[in-house]
Amino acid sequence: MRVNIVYASQYVPPADLDSDLLKSIGSTWGSWRTWRDCLTDNVICNDLGHARELLKRNLQTSCNLYVAEKFYAKLGRPSGLNYYQGNFEGDALDIEDVIAMHLVSTNCDLVLLLGFNLANPGTSSDRLVLRQMKNRFGLLRSCIAQNTDVQWVLVDHTNAPDKAFSDLINLTCDTRENVLKLLV
Repeated sequence: MRVNIVYASQYVPPADLDSDLLKSIGSTWGSWRTWRDCLTDNVICNDLGHARELLKRNLQTSCNLYVAEKFYAKLGRPSGLNYYQGNFEGDALDIEDVIAMHLVSTNCDLVLLLGFNLANPGTSSDRLVLRQMKNRFGLLRSCIAQNTDVQWVLVDHTNAPDKAFSDLINLTCDTRENVLKLLV
């Protein structure tokens, strides 16, 4: 079984998270924001300015760093830098999460989602933030719905997923303890 782990951009791992144990289960993916705390194997950056900063620090020598194809030439085609195709210009929060999910879905059977919150986003007095949250939900839902051959597991998700996700038979929730018992 091919397993991948995706860390949400805002994920802060608990102190007892064993990143080496997770890496023994499958490749880890996430935003450039997760690399330091989670030691992510495959790092996504969908921002040209942040990508330049990451290259100055030679992050591509410590992980598989992915940027949008449209940035690859602008960054000087550096050795060790990977790129993905597709245009993710939408006004959505933490777009790197969506990109990571699309990239892993092409070659795996099971995706463990750590730090994702798919509970009802509630309301916000800031209409822009509310639109970004709804767009994120739509993009996440669309990725899961389009990849029906992949089982998606929300790990340690505290609340029930929003009703928008209720019809997705390939999305489940479980605890980290149960997941590790099954996969290690």
